[in-house]
Amino acid sequence: GQGRTLLILGEPGSGKTITLLKLAEDLITRTENDASQPVPVIFNLSSWARKPQPIEKWLVQELLEKYQIPKALGKKWIETEGLLLLLDGLDEVKVEQRNACVQALNQFMQSHGTTECTVCCRIEDYKALAKPLMLRNAICIQPLTPEQIDRYIDQAGEQLSTLKMALSQHQELQELATSPLILSIMSLVYQGCNLNEIVQDGEPTHYRRSLFDAYIDRMFQRRGTTQLYSRQKTRHWLVWLAQRMTDANQTVFLIERLQPNWLPNRGQRIRFRSESSIFGLIGGLMFGLMFGLMSGLVLELFFLLSNELSNGLIVASIFGLIFGLIFGLTFGLIASFFGDIQPVETLSWSWKVAWKSIKFGSLNGLIFGLIFGLIFVIVGLLGEQTDRLIFGLIVRLIGELPIDEPIVGLIALMFFLLIVGLIALMFFLLIFGLIGGLIGGLIGGLFGGFRGSEIYQKGKPNQGIHRSARNAIILGLIFELIGGLISGLIIGLFFDLINGLVGGLFLGLFFGLTAALIGGGSAFIRHIALRLMLCRKGYSPWNYTRFLNDCTDRLFLQKVGGGYIFVHRMLLEYFALMPFE
Repeated sequence: GQGRTLLILGEPGSGKTITLLKLAEDLITRTENDASQPVPVIFNLSSWARKPQPIEKWLVQELLEKYQIPKALGKKWIETEGLLLLLDGLDEVKVEQRNACVQALNQFMQSHGTTECTVCCRIEDYKALAKPLMLRNAICIQPLTPEQIDRYIDQAGEQLSTLKMALSQHQELQELATSPLILSIMSLVYQGCNLNEIVQDGEPTHYRRSLFDAYIDRMFQRRGTTQLYSRQKTRHWLVWLAQRMTDANQTVFLIERLQPNWLPNRGQRIRFRSESSIFGLIGGLMFGLMFGLMSGLVLELFFLLSNELSNGLIVASIFGLIFGLIFGLTFGLIASFFGDIQPVETLSWSWKVAWKSIKFGSLNGLIFGLIFGLIFVIVGLLGEQTDRLIFGLIVRLIGELPIDEPIVGLIALMFFLLIVGLIALMFFLLIFGLIGGLIGGLIGGLFGGFRGSEIYQKGKPNQGIHRSARNAIILGLIFELIGGLISGLIIGLFFDLINGLVGGLFLGLFFGLTAALIGGGSAFIRHIALRLMLCRKGYSPWNYTRFLNDCTDRLFLQKVGGGYIFVHRMLLEYFALMPFE
């Protein structure tokens, strides 16, 4: 019926999520048979805590991220109340944000009175809330009874006979076994064990810790698996991962979502920024020198074919060094001041965004054009032709100076030269500023039309970074060609063919590198720098995919698309509470 809501409560490991999934299975079958029924959709509320907002906006974003539903369609479904919401993990929301999440849910259900909704939560966490959820019905999953436990153990036969004896003699063990998850782990760990290996003195929390310790040891003894990493290293890296996921309020770990703020202290984060800056500067200088030499050879060949002498190799090498320094400093600043690493996994075109980018690019192009115009004017004033012009003017003016008033004539000459220099400077600045603004506006508009976004349905580990590197190369080549052609044509119209060719070559590479840097190259390089630092500090292995797959084989983790989750939240909490040595 429309508007029905349900709260599912239970102890940790009691089967709340399983119950929700079984409910979803039945609801999906109902909707397949009757298209007029609302569509059941499962979400995890832990993602709401990353950016607290109205539930309507969060649902639209989750539909896009988890199910690739366009925002316009998702918004329409929510407004027409065509979804049946199955919300898991209210207890996984951070404690300080949990009451705000409940308030947002209550506001949503008040404004969407006919939307059916189910929420799961641990019972103790729900009791601690300041206000309850405004739900019409509630169920609490009861713990297993002793008869159910015995029946389950009897199905295993003699392998668990000792466990059955231990449970009948020790109340603490029997209380732990009332959880289906714990009972399942017990049946896996205590097969063929003697009584002394099972029964230990201590509190229930000590029993649970010992059980998980035994579970980890047993997983390292699984048949058919090769031990790629030692127990100490595996435990060490899983502890760090669990603690970071808990701090970041994440249930699914994606390698491409590693961020600088995962470094445990501020000093290491600052060091990462400085190392990224140095790395970018060195890489930019090396690339600039290589580009300068290659450009010089091309220019030299061009002039030789034109039967002209030149020193193109020297000039281009110097330009390459300057270009490399600028490029390196640019990347260094990006690595220092940019926040999260944002992979660029998809490329799509938008004319609306392109037109906006043309305006923005024209303004920035005009500013940078004026700056480069000033540099070119200064270089031009030092050139041979300008020197001859200035020298001729000086000789002619000195010849016309009155001999009896040399000081007055010299002052007049200085003012004249100053005025001529300012006029020439303004002229060159205007020309170069217009050219730079035109080129920057066109190229910036074209680049702005490409809107990269993240692929949320991951198929392979670290897919986002791999795609970012590929898109950086694609965009770099595209904008090197487009930028070079447009720049060469505009410069050729203002000057001549040779200047158009040289300017197109240099500016094309500049635009190509800029596009590659923004279109995924920066994310790729910063991710590699972060992975190197995490590996050097001992927080993670270098080959993270192989390690995570090994943990999946040992039933510590479960692979979900291109990401990984702990097999159960209780195991995540077990590792997160361990000391990180």
